[in-house]
Amino acid sequence: MLWPGVGSWLPLVRGNHIRGLRRVRRRARRLVRAAAGPVLVCANHLTWVDSLLVQWVLGGPLAALGGSRWLLWNLPERRNFCRRPWMRAACYLGRCLPIERGGDRSEQRRVLARARWLLAAGDLVLIFPEGGRSRSGRVEMSSITYGVGSLAASLPRCSVLCVYLRGQRQDGPTVLPAPGERFDVDFELFQPRAQGSSLRRARSIALSIGARLVELERRYYARASVSARSGRPRGRAALGRG
Repeated sequence: MLWPGVGSWLPLVRGNHIRGLRRVRRRARRLVRAAAGPVLVCANHLTWVDSLLVQWVLGGPLAALGGSRWLLWNLPERRNFCRRPWMRAACYLGRCLPIERGGDRSEQRRVLARARWLLAAGDLVLIFPEGGRSRSGRVEMSSITYGVGSLAASLPRCSVLCVYLRGQRQDGPTVLPAPGERFDVDFELFQPRAQGSSLRRARSIALSIGARLVELERRYYARASVSARSGRPRGRAALGRG
């Protein structure tokens, strides 16, 4: 029951808003429901609360009621979010599977195996393919981790929902979005395919996920450029593609 309070904090206390939220949520849910197998959610990463923002897009504050599928699992960096007992409790209540990037390989495999089991059971799992917040403020292909590709490759008929979410004043990485920030969101669902060895497939799928996030980012800036030239406020949020 942690999510309703935290989810309400963003719009009610921080004054954050997502453009066209209801339309975007309906479209995203239709894509997820139409997928033939598990759905892995992959997003760009600019703030410490990006997992909450993606959760807001897909589920909203009431997603936790009745153990809804729309309450996402996510894999936060253990060193950032599990340093204190209350943080560990919050992670547990918030459907987190803490992972230490660059840490013990066997522990990483255990966490990814748990994520795989959840995906196979029909839950949604959110991963940031870049591993951490982008230092440049743009999707960084050089930071894409192969673990996300390995996870997707290990599940038959696994689809990936790529989500690009960015505040209109977000130029680079921050802890929190600015008060009153308005977010644009775009997304694309695809089923990655790759051949070869396990490592080759993991690499290929990870890079294909990164490439789609880069394309979503390109579309975001193209729309922003058109709006700037026309002198009009940025238009309605994109509905995504699938």
